[in-house]
Amino acid sequence: MNSQYRSGLRLAFVLVGSPFVAAAQIGPQDTVPDRRNGTKPVQTAQALVDTRVTDSLVPSPIRRLPRPRQRFYFENGVTNVYDSNVEHDSTNIGSYGIVVGATGRYRSRSTKPGIYMEYGVAAHQYTATDRWDRVSQLGRLGFDVPLGDMFLVGVTGEIYLKGSSEDREIGDQYAVLPRIEMRPMDDVRLRIITGYRQRQFDEAPTSNAINRYITFDSRMRFGEGTLEYAARFEKNLPKIHRLRFNRQTYSARYGREVGDNAEVFAGVEYRPVQYPERDVDILDEEGEEIGEEPRMDRRWKPQLKWVHEWSRNMRTDLEYEYEMRFSNDPDKKYRGHVLTLTTAIPWR
Repeated sequence: MNSQYRSGLRLAFVLVGSPFVAAAQIGPQDTVPDRRNGTKPVQTAQALVDTRVTDSLVPSPIRRLPRPRQRFYFENGVTNVYDSNVEHDSTNIGSYGIVVGATGRYRSRSTKPGIYMEYGVAAHQYTATDRWDRVSQLGRLGFDVPLGDMFLVGVTGEIYLKGSSEDREIGDQYAVLPRIEMRPMDDVRLRIITGYRQRQFDEAPTSNAINRYITFDSRMRFGEGTLEYAARFEKNLPKIHRLRFNRQTYSARYGREVGDNAEVFAGVEYRPVQYPERDVDILDEEGEEIGEEPRMDRRWKPQLKWVHEWSRNMRTDLEYEYEMRFSNDPDKKYRGHVLTLTTAIPWR
């Protein structure tokens, strides 16, 4: 694809696709009225807080405007992206991107649905590289079973095609996600999510793996604010032992209402990763090798987000992330800024 054609395609996305959203990565959230006042929404258990498919540690915004209870939902829009280090490595290649798509959802009941289905598709285009240019798709099918007023159990099946993993690899993922939720009080939610994923990568088939994890998360509401914590423990098992790793992810986020129709969120995420069967050389101050030790990475990612609902049928999300990876392998260190602006049109 020549540069003029690609530039024209991006411009067409901006002009024509502004009513569409990058929904293959961001799905609509199911809400029920808060029992305190019957107006402000809170999320139900079947809506994973994962906005990037199976990473349940990326919480979704808590929509302030009450939504009509509906069994069918459709949303589309456009996301503009600036990434100062699109490859997440030492090359520091900056890139502008645009993601255009749509998502639809069905649930068998208006609240606490027994069965729900979701499908999303998005087209991705970036400058400076064509590695991330693709069409991604996401499909979900889930079942929920309430057990009284305090407990809910459920399971979700997910298929994510041409998606980007947490490790910046494009491929297909197939996941089964059982979960248990408990609400001891109206303003407190506790949840356990387990995950079994099969990950397949066309560009790097040696990275194909079975991925298992368990997540513990909590949400507490304090007046106009909401505090969230989560911890995930993960094991990635590709066939090549050298590529196996253990990962822990810890996150915290605070959100607060601003004005009548807006919210702001501030959070941080910490991810240590251990590669027990991949050694790196340890050098002294003069650059001489003094030994070996298993590779270990540490990622920090502070985040800020502003969400404004202009009406029931238009929303703007502005998000900033700064990611840092430290490692005892000098070649694996990087830093990068990501700024995204999303205009979404929910069709109600």
